[in-house]
Amino acid sequence: MASTKKESLRKAFEDLQSHSAALASFTLQWKDLESHLDSIEKSIETRFKETELKENEKEQSKVSTLPEKEKTPAKKRVKKSPEKTNEFMEATPRPEIKSLCEKMDGKGLRSFMNKNRKELAEIRNEIVGALRFASDPAKMVLDAMGGFYSSVLNSKGDKDVELAAN
Repeated sequence: MASTKKESLRKAFEDLQSHSAALASFTLQWKDLESHLDSIEKSIETRFKETELKENEKEQSKVSTLPEKEKTPAKKRVKKSPEKTNEFMEATPRPEIKSLCEKMDGKGLRSFMNKNRKELAEIRNEIVGALRFASDPAKMVLDAMGGFYSSVLNSKGDKDVELAAN
């Protein structure tokens, strides 16, 4: 009985020795992998710091080329409100005008202005704010002007003085 236990112990020990070589190899591979990951991490940190430095330098060069009044950081910049003498004071647009601008309906806007000639001064002020709702404000204005001269002319070919003056 002692000899059978001794034999099984010897087999277990030999089996353990065969695995010890694999364990040693695994330990070496793990250390190599760990050092490789550390070098990657250091490389990423270095590149990140370099990128931040370049961005800061670009920002500094932008600030140094701006005129003195624009060197204030964007958070602290205060826009001055337009003076009351400005010809086109922005007013809250009527829902109809806002809707026409959202739909990019230049012809509809021109038609609305023609129908409401008596209120052209107010409509002009409202259009300034309403154009912000247009996906392409420049195209919207050009579309609105598209048939302007033909609508300004009366049947005799004379200009409608009231609309042309506005």
